[in-house]
This record gives sequence, C-alpha cells and structure tokens, in this order.
Amino acid sequence: MTEGTVADRHSRCEHISSPCSEEQRSSRTDQRNRGEVLSEAVSENVKTEATVVFTALPGFAAWSAQRQATEVALALNAHYNVLGDAIYAQGGKIVKYLGDGVLAVFLRAARSGRPTVRAVRALLQARSGQAQLGTSGVHHGEIYLGPLGHPRQVMTDVAGSAVNLAARAAQRASRTGGIVLTAAAQEQCQAAVICRKLGQQPIKGFPEPIVLFEVAGLR
Repeated sequence: MTEGTVADRHSRCEHISSPCSEEQRSSRTDQRNRGEVLSEAVSENVKTEATVVFTALPGFAAWSAQRQATEVALALNAHYNVLGDAIYAQGGKIVKYLGDGVLAVFLRAARSGRPTVRAVRALLQARSGQAQLGTSGVHHGEIYLGPLGHPRQVMTDVAGSAVNLAARAAQRASRTGGIVLTAAAQEQCQAAVICRKLGQQPIKGFPEPIVLFEVAGLR
C-alpha cells in the first residue's frame, strides 16, 4: 500500500466524518433545546387535584402464558374497550395502558359531581360488563398532570405521591379481588359509596400505615 493511497483514504475519511459530526452536534443542540422547552412546560403546569385509578386483571399473566400473542392482544383490546367506555362515560381520562390494566384520572373540573364518585361508578360499570372481574386502587389527592419523558418522545403523564398511593391501593386490591380506596378517596365519596373498612395497612415507601377501604356498592 503506497503513502499516497493511505493519505487519500485518510482524506476521504475526514471528508465523510466531518458532516456526520456536524449532524450529531446539531442533533444534540436540538435535543437540548427541546429538553429546555419540556422543562419550561413542566414548570408552567401547576399541580391539580384529581382522583387517580390503577386497574389490573388478576391472573392475566398466567392466562397469557398459555395463549398466542395475537389472542392476548385481542383479549386486552376487548378489556380496554369495556373499561375505557366506562371511564370516559364518567368524565375520566386514560393516561396510559399498563399491561393488563390502565392508569386513569378523574378531574374535578371535567364534569359536575365528585371525581371519586364518578371513578367508582366507572369501575363498577366496567366490572359488570366483563366476565373476568378486574381489581382497582383509588386515591384522591394532588398530582402533576402534564408533559413527561425524553424530548424525542414526550407524553402526557401524571406524577406525585398521590399516584404512588393509588398504585399501592391497587396492589392491596389484587389480594382482595375488589376496588380498594384510600381514606382520602373514601372521604370524597362516602355519601354515595358503601365501603367496608380494611383497617390500617403498611404501605411500601410511606413512613406511616394508611387506612384502606373496599367498595361494597353504591348508596
């Protein structure tokens, strides 16, 4: 191999790599700019009061293990259709799908009536419309609702301890097979919803146990 050949190849490599480096630098700058815009959007979104709901289908993982992927997808879509119809009929919003369940929120300003009452009504309606009964955890409190994620894939999501408490209530519901409310949620709907007190429960990630209730029906 001659020196001229090496030099020519080195020159060609520089010629090829230079535009790529410029493109990468431009991409990183654009990504930083989008990240700054996202941070501004987060700071501009104020916290809001809402009822947060987590749902799940007990035993779905075991059921799915014996089925083809397309059959699992069809079953999930059928479940989401029933659950989604009930949630949206009561003025709720599905924030995201979580395997065999959803994360949904009910805002006070979305429709007249307490959001927790509407959430429980939606969950009871969904349970009555399906052969396999889902379980749910419900909490009422202050959340952040707005853009979250990487600048290349931003989504509307929720955050805050209220979301975590609803998730913990859902874990407890998976053992009882029903709809479990935190004390804050039960206080919001006690005039319209019949509940059975489950007592104080230790909650992972929280220093003190919280009182949980299980929904028994509507008044």
